[in-house]
Amino acid sequence: MTAINLNVTIKDGSLDVDQSGNANHVPKTAGSSTITWRLNGNAHGGVFNSMTAANPGFAWKGTRPPDGIFGPAVPDSQGNMTMTDLNTNIQGASGTWTYQLWATINGQQISYCMGESAKQDDGKSGGTTDKNPKKKKDPRKGGDSMREAVSQYKERCKDAVTADEFPPLRKFLKYKVGDLGPPEEGGVLALVTWLMQTDAEKFKKLFALYRKGGMKVEDDYWRESYGFQVIEDVESKWRPWIVGEW
Repeated sequence: MTAINLNVTIKDGSLDVDQSGNANHVPKTAGSSTITWRLNGNAHGGVFNSMTAANPGFAWKGTRPPDGIFGPAVPDSQGNMTMTDLNTNIQGASGTWTYQLWATINGQQISYCMGESAKQDDGKSGGTTDKNPKKKKDPRKGGDSMREAVSQYKERCKDAVTADEFPPLRKFLKYKVGDLGPPEEGGVLALVTWLMQTDAEKFKKLFALYRKGGMKVEDDYWRESYGFQVIEDVESKWRPWIVGEW
């Protein structure tokens, strides 16, 4: 049995999975492999959440892999989360699937907002990887006006949210300008519009807090300004607004 260990620390207020040196690639073997996420460094002493918690230690996001490819994720009391890659060749075993990790560290719940567990088409077993959002053709190049471009960004964003292809908000908030494709640019417009409509004064406070910086985790900015306990609470209200009201 092949053992793959992925070190997890805290970076910029979120869990960060170290995938350097292709540590995320699970080699093809005759038997099963184990993938273990380990809380290390500044995350040492924390534990992954129970699988029955409101924010479970591990959860597939969007389309789940077919049954029989991976075993269940199992957290322990030592800061580890282990899953078995069964190395099966069942139909649908090739693909890419998104997951989310949650851990409690020093009493604070912290998330790794997006990763992928990939099984590659060449028959090799895939492990966990991150990828940048796919870039699509910029509608500004064919638009007759900025208004048309904004409309296209809005529709791209709504389509991505509806299809569950838009990145989790916690990850989206860390994007730089170069990371933004049309759906994400629409997402920027959607987030600012929703926050302003919700409470313009709180939006000003949020902006001021981000400019000042210094808070321990990113959730604190939203708790201090809008009263949301975690960023996922923001997302649970923002995404339905995009699809139903925007």
